[in-house]
Amino acid sequence: MIAGIHRALAVAGLLISANCARAEGGDALPWEKFAFVVGGFIVSSDTELRIDSSTGIGASVDLEEALGFDSRLGTYRVALMYRPGNSRRHQIELQYFESSRSGDKVLEEDLEIGDEFFPAGTAVQSELDLRFFNVDYSYAFLQDDRVRLALSAGLHTTDVRFSINSPGSSLSEDESFTAPLPVIGLRADFVLTPSWRFKSTLDLMYLEYKGLEGVLTDAYVGVEYLAFKNIGFGFGLNGIRYRVEGDGSDPNGMDFKGVLQLDLEGALLYARYFF
Repeated sequence: MIAGIHRALAVAGLLISANCARAEGGDALPWEKFAFVVGGFIVSSDTELRIDSSTGIGASVDLEEALGFDSRLGTYRVALMYRPGNSRRHQIELQYFESSRSGDKVLEEDLEIGDEFFPAGTAVQSELDLRFFNVDYSYAFLQDDRVRLALSAGLHTTDVRFSINSPGSSLSEDESFTAPLPVIGLRADFVLTPSWRFKSTLDLMYLEYKGLEGVLTDAYVGVEYLAFKNIGFGFGLNGIRYRVEGDGSDPNGMDFKGVLQLDLEGALLYARYFF
């Protein structure tokens, strides 16, 4: 799905390029100053986790297959957007959403997570909580009454907590960390009619720094219908690919030792209040 989203973004770029000749102004035009968004994210998830022991590298675990996690879930998302100044070329965005899943399963194979060994046949309960908080600033270098194209930079922070235990025994393992990852991106809005808009975003990041490696791709394409003067409704597709690896030596305090790889693909439905 992420590859399809990227192709859609490329098509959007062609549409936008065809309208660049209209970009002579720079005034606010149809672009609102403030927006509050609340919606639901129906998502398919594929998650792989490896927590290394204090003496070596552990095995990678597919949470959906090995631990019985549900591959589909629904969650909420909220966002705020503000454009300071009269031109409204500057934009500040805040976004929050979370994913909480759990699994109950009798292990079919031996499993080593961190310093704990879970033999095959053991009944385990596990939980993965993810919280995403994104802050982005963007500047519209192209803006007219049909097109708004902006470059962005921001910080996408992921709070991770994973736990696994076997009821009635002392077998348990718990890991938590917070990974702030800087991103750069692109924002594209295209006015189709007075009531319909096409919207797309793309955020990318690769970071390798003192024991920490992170990769992030977050792509969205969708349409929005402005049903009332200050209220709109939107639908789109969102794909997030996230990977963070740590060796436990990050000087900033993230002592995670292992790998978390997460693929989220799904549909986003939302309502939007703006002025």
